[in-house]
Amino acid sequence: MLLLLKKFIAFLLSVVLSSSAAANVTAGSEPFRAKDPDNVRLSVSVLSDVHVQGQYFRRDELAAALYDMQQAPTRQDAVVLCGDNTNSGARKEYEELKEIFGKYDAADNKVLAIGNHDTWSKNENGDKDAALVKELFTQYTKEIGGREIDNVYYSLTVKGVHLIVLGSEGTRREATFSDAQLDWLAREMAAAAGDGKPIFVFCHWPINGTHGLPYTWEQKPSDDPEMGGIGPESDRVKEILSQYRNVFFVSGHIHGGFSTDLSEELTQYCTTEELDGIHCVNMPIFSTPNIRGHIVPGTGIVFETYDDHVLLRARNFLTGTWLPQYDVTYPLY
Repeated sequence: MLLLLKKFIAFLLSVVLSSSAAANVTAGSEPFRAKDPDNVRLSVSVLSDVHVQGQYFRRDELAAALYDMQQAPTRQDAVVLCGDNTNSGARKEYEELKEIFGKYDAADNKVLAIGNHDTWSKNENGDKDAALVKELFTQYTKEIGGREIDNVYYSLTVKGVHLIVLGSEGTRREATFSDAQLDWLAREMAAAAGDGKPIFVFCHWPINGTHGLPYTWEQKPSDDPEMGGIGPESDRVKEILSQYRNVFFVSGHIHGGFSTDLSEELTQYCTTEELDGIHCVNMPIFSTPNIRGHIVPGTGIVFETYDDHVLLRARNFLTGTWLPQYDVTYPLY
């Protein structure tokens, strides 16, 4: 009963906030301008867990965010959806996602990462189908982003900066990374390293044990250290990434919100942390209120790259306002 009440309250809050989103963005109280427009080298807006599923408020929220980006005085080089782009991996949900993106010129590059909800595509027999998951994801990555890919993992280079996208090849809640994908990741990282620029790795699933996991997944003690994270392949991913500098591992999945000192103390969740030299960043859920920390929906992070640092800027894309209390700066080495 308590869980149902929480979900109902979350739904009401989302409806109230999204109903005024377009008006707030149009008002433009804080223009979408880089912190230092003359010196920014790359600007990437990241949203996670938009969960498009036919509900008007989720559609309107994403539309408001893309409109916010479209109006930006600082043109966005990329917009990234960090998984759970749909709610069940259904074709009609992908079509809705494509329709929303088609209305706005939000960024030069549109990048999708697959999430666990996106791996639940069902065939005509009603069974989850990994082959269909791959077919739909690769199809709509092309139709939305104009990018031909052969797998649910891929990479691109934007203004000399490498963006690497990992993706589960199974249909479980945890990720499934094949040896082929992990070997590919090792090659991609080696090719991207050495120039002092950041390397952005997008993966819906966090590295095991980060951001307060496993507690923050079920909010109760767990005997399973892999709960809520990548799963069995997590250590290998960490081993590959930790060999290099200036690596940003960006995930979603936990629905945590921007953390505060109090929320970290009470819930163990932290938005950013360091792990073996890797900058781990966990994204808030975009489509509904977060579970802890800054709970308001519509939030994401703008990653601004400069010559000697990367600035993570928290923004509410629905109200068109910055949240500087959650900003983090990382020097580049």
